[in-house]
Amino acid sequence: MLKMPLDVFEILNKRTNAYYQTEAAVKLEPFATSYEQSGTLKTRASRIRRALGANSLPHIFVSMFKGEPTHLPDVFSGRFERRVFDFIPKLEHITKYEKADKWKQSVLGSVGHLALMHDEKNAVIVQLQGSANFHEGDEPVDKDTRDQYARWQEALIESAKLYCKENGLTRWMLHEKDYDHQYGPAKINIPAKYWPFRKKYALHAEPVTDPLYRKFKAFKIFKPESADG
Repeated sequence: MLKMPLDVFEILNKRTNAYYQTEAAVKLEPFATSYEQSGTLKTRASRIRRALGANSLPHIFVSMFKGEPTHLPDVFSGRFERRVFDFIPKLEHITKYEKADKWKQSVLGSVGHLALMHDEKNAVIVQLQGSANFHEGDEPVDKDTRDQYARWQEALIESAKLYCKENGLTRWMLHEKDYDHQYGPAKINIPAKYWPFRKKYALHAEPVTDPLYRKFKAFKIFKPESADG
């Protein structure tokens, strides 16, 4: 096992992942961390920071588990492999995010998560969701803390990109309007939330039918060199 700082061990060992799943049911593991001095975890974190700009985040710590977040709509269930990536804040901020986490969808105390579904060739981002709730009057995370992790979504997208690269998967993101199917009537503008990331990462301008569910419009946002077509 890679040696990691004590605070990171505390994050991994004491955080529950997925509200209706026990820690034993889901193996939570580090995917990328800038706390490491060398090795795969450090290399991944360095690549994420390089993609975003070295000073864009105070640190990188991304966890991953095999499973799906709580409350993921049934339309995204099925026979596919599931991976959930969470952006873990600094140790002193975990309690703030946990207190503000209304739905407890993934790792408690994380800034947010990205859910990825894939088969042997294609992967689709099916959720990119913040943990802290700022809309229902729950205890908020203060702006100074939130500002430190302003680009957590992109860090998770880059993490998923690395996962896809390592596993030879073409990665897709749904058209932002199709994310409305997850929530039905929502109090936040779902398309507006997803559109900036699609705009930044899409490799083509016109959407096509997604290759997994074959019911949504999607954009290719990463294609490994070994991919066909």
